[in-house]
Amino acid sequence: MAHETMYWDEDGQTACEAHIPFRGSDTWRKGRWRKITLREAIDFEAEVGRPPVCEVCAAIARRATR
Repeated sequence: MAHETMYWDEDGQTACEAHIPFRGSDTWRKGRWRKITLREAIDFEAEVGRPPVCEVCAAIARRATR
């Protein structure tokens, strides 16, 4: 998950290519979704302690371990 192209919206939600809102949809436009730049990913990891990950993929992985 950590090395694929990641996206986020202006509220900080993160998603991979498979889980972003449909481009051009109201959700895409209202959230102002865009790719996370390399610099942003580096800064995110420095601040949070892990690289940005897709929230949907992470939730699926957590559920699988229950």
